[in-house]
Amino acid sequence: MQTFVQEHKKWWLRITTWALYAALLTPLVVAPDTLIFPFVTPKGWFFQSVVTIAAAGYLLLIASDPSYRPRKSALTVAVVAFIVIMALSTVTSVDVRRSLWANHERMLGLVALMHFAAFYLMAVSVFRTREAWRWFWRIFLSVAALVLSSAAIQYWRPDFLYGGDRAASTLGNPIYLALFAVYAGFIALLVWLDEVRTGVWWKRWQTWALAALLVLSFFGFVLAETRGVFVGVGVAALWMLAWVASAGATRRVRWSALSLLIVFTAGVIGFGAVNDHTAFNKIPILRRFADLSIAGGTNANRIFAWKVAVDAWKEKPIPGWGPFNYVYAFNEKYQGTQMRHNAFGETWFDNAHNFFLDTLVTQGLLGFLAYVALFVVALFLLIRGWRRGHVSLATMVLLSGLLVMHAVQNIFAFEQITSYVTFFAVLAYVSYVTAPERAVTSAGDRASLPRSPSTVFLVVVTIGAVTLLYYINYLPFRANGFMFQAMRALDAQQDAATWFTLQKKASEIRSPHVDHIREEMGRVLLRIQVRRGDRSQELQNIFRTTIAEAEKAVERHPRDPIYNMVLAELWYAAEELMPNDFSQGSTFGDRAFQQAISTSPERQQLYLLWADHKLRVGQVTEGLEIMRTARSFSPSSAFILRTYAEYLDSARINRVESTNSKDLSFRLLPELYGIHDAELIALDMAKYGNGPRSIDMMRALLACKGHDTGVACPAPLVGVSYNPSRDVFRVLARFYRGTGDQEAAEKYVAFAHVYFPDFTEEEPKKK
Repeated sequence: MQTFVQEHKKWWLRITTWALYAALLTPLVVAPDTLIFPFVTPKGWFFQSVVTIAAAGYLLLIASDPSYRPRKSALTVAVVAFIVIMALSTVTSVDVRRSLWANHERMLGLVALMHFAAFYLMAVSVFRTREAWRWFWRIFLSVAALVLSSAAIQYWRPDFLYGGDRAASTLGNPIYLALFAVYAGFIALLVWLDEVRTGVWWKRWQTWALAALLVLSFFGFVLAETRGVFVGVGVAALWMLAWVASAGATRRVRWSALSLLIVFTAGVIGFGAVNDHTAFNKIPILRRFADLSIAGGTNANRIFAWKVAVDAWKEKPIPGWGPFNYVYAFNEKYQGTQMRHNAFGETWFDNAHNFFLDTLVTQGLLGFLAYVALFVVALFLLIRGWRRGHVSLATMVLLSGLLVMHAVQNIFAFEQITSYVTFFAVLAYVSYVTAPERAVTSAGDRASLPRSPSTVFLVVVTIGAVTLLYYINYLPFRANGFMFQAMRALDAQQDAATWFTLQKKASEIRSPHVDHIREEMGRVLLRIQVRRGDRSQELQNIFRTTIAEAEKAVERHPRDPIYNMVLAELWYAAEELMPNDFSQGSTFGDRAFQQAISTSPERQQLYLLWADHKLRVGQVTEGLEIMRTARSFSPSSAFILRTYAEYLDSARINRVESTNSKDLSFRLLPELYGIHDAELIALDMAKYGNGPRSIDMMRALLACKGHDTGVACPAPLVGVSYNPSRDVFRVLARFYRGTGDQEAAEKYVAFAHVYFPDFTEEEPKKK
């Protein structure tokens, strides 16, 4: 009987152990040409699946042998407290569903975080020997080698895995890759030092493999060009050098570390003084520091996002807005002046891009303290373990430096699936190395005999695991797959019927992300080219079904402006295409737009879309008032001014106001226009607006062509290919003849003959 029990115990232990090892493969999991968000969703479902399998084995393991229950430790208490407080914040959340599941793009709701906490608890309970942890880190480093090798491939083949200017590897985002590369480098160095202690290390291939991985991790870190992680590494370096300088084993080590610390600090200060020098533009990671201004662009938007987080936290200081509900705070407090930085590029923030502030606003003060405690407790245990002799100085310095780096980079970024895998893995290892006694069992556990779990318990655990796998992972995976197939049918084959069939299947699956599926269904329908007046029953059915699905999403997320916006656009599009069948479409659309605007009062995109739809259904005057409201939020936004002018042109009203708006827009942001667009503005100015201003613009445009006009070419247009039109020369010649400057007039006529040998100053007669 004893042998039977022990044999089953070994099986439960193996299932748990190997499932936890499998979780380390998460960074490699991608699904290109298979799923929507192929770098995120498969990682989330894979990690949750293997952790669920591990949890099933673990429950049976502790039922067989209670000695494998989690040890009591300060770090374990901190992890549990973090999850419990997150759960409490979810209960009072603005949007409970979003708090539980987040969305396809993030995959980090409360349910996902519970899997990470379970991963930590099982790791600290199962991996309790040096050999077990050596295998754990070997698997992690093997995965890291593949991830970083993929980043290197992207350097030579940028199109590999949808690569871009910066490497992202299998993680899909340069920020994620940079953080992962640093984790890989630190862990490789930690394991390398362990190998060196074994003697004759230079003869071991593992030592040289680790050295190669260190080089590869540095290469991946540099290729990712991520400022936040770079700053984190810099602060971690200062932290580690300071510790070695004060606690090194020998005087020589201490003085060497102090010298490096001084040189490093001086280098940082010096770089800060000359970071905008052109020489740094040739160095991949340093060129990202060329513009650290907070006055415009991405930096200004993120500073604003931080301010929103603080202001929103003051409204709900204890419970917070709910995990992953920062988007609602940002929408509510969004200011139209943000549009002046980069149009719609970065105005939809779903997190504060500072995870500490994000946690503060979403989980309140308690959640913020619980998250900070994860770092503080881990650092405290490492330092205390070193002082008591349980942890070597090298181990303490490397692990604490890694945690410091992670914390600092989170001031500029946010957690994601891969960062949580590495973070909780390191926390589990910290719990292991800082344990005063690494005994497998306690005195009470040793006195109890192993026992076999009952058949009922075995069945319950198995059914529970299968149920979780099916509803939390398989169904969402299947629905997402249908979404992708639908998109492919539409994009590759222009098959709208197949798209609708597959998209409808996806929306009928009980996925926790069904509302995102409904939103995407509406967005795609809006971009399908449909012939106006097509009143086929099939098209009516598609619109009615899609609108019904969008209404369900709005009902479940009434404070989400995007769901309301999609619903409003669908109603308007239905009336525009089938006015007889959807005669009240604009009325229902107005209600949805009003609801969307009530959740984000200054978000111009809502007003601009609303006005555009008003124009399409012939409600021009109402649309113009909506456009003017949008303009009032950011009257100095070049993008808004241009959009306003385009509305006036499309409505065929007030060409003078349209021309003046385009001219002001061009002066504010010339980059927004091509050189031929600028020429049209100049010609319109000559016809409807300021004559001298139009002359200056035309002279500047001719200067771009290399002609000496006495006016400089606008900087964004220098070097742009340009062939001026006849009208430019006619306007210039006519203007200067009118002022009596015949010499200037003849000069521009001569320029004109270079391009048009048959040029005449007279307008061609209209037939």
